[in-house]
Amino acid sequence: MRDHQGVFNVSSDLQFAKGIMLLDDCEGVSNWTITGTDAAVAGTMDAAAAFMGTKGFLLFSGDTDAAADDYALAVQNIQRPTSGLLVYRAKCRVPSMAAIYSIAFGVREYDGSRQYGGGIEYVPGTPACSYTDATGSGVAMADLAFALDDGVWFDLELVLDCLKHEYVSFQLAHVKVDLSGVGYQDVGASASLKCQLRLYEQIAGAAAASVHWDAIYAGEFLEV
Repeated sequence: MRDHQGVFNVSSDLQFAKGIMLLDDCEGVSNWTITGTDAAVAGTMDAAAAFMGTKGFLLFSGDTDAAADDYALAVQNIQRPTSGLLVYRAKCRVPSMAAIYSIAFGVREYDGSRQYGGGIEYVPGTPACSYTDATGSGVAMADLAFALDDGVWFDLELVLDCLKHEYVSFQLAHVKVDLSGVGYQDVGASASLKCQLRLYEQIAGAAAASVHWDAIYAGEFLEV
């Protein structure tokens, strides 16, 4: 059986296909930029975080002086999509949902004059899931207000129209929500020209926690 049954021609590995902007199997060394509250915040490729292969991306909140609401943020900068369609997808696992206040999965999009922010926040303790609207406020998605068990791998997929600065859809685990035509936030003026992929976690209490990521993709193909 073929591993990839795409709708486009690929002459070699998938990363050579035009329209694929990021394929991170998390097997090498991390080149994500990591920031956070705690001095020991870190993002590393680690065997404990692997979905496939030998490693995955382990985003750790830090244990120097762990406190409630500490955050860890991983950022990767890529080009803007030629067509305007941006599909951002990853596999995610949370070893302890009780240790995490929220997970955010989003994109900062820069068009040369303005900066825009689109993304979602999942709060496992409630549970609740919301997207950031054009005013910067969170809007709840009732269909995604379900609990996920500790240690279960699940999908996150955010699809954006970077020309209209609108959402297309979002998927959490097995449930997909149509967000067609819904605008995301105009953050302010910026001369940058790029898309910034973001992975974020905020801890619930005074104990360090981690979230595992793998098979991270960004591009213009919905079915890769």
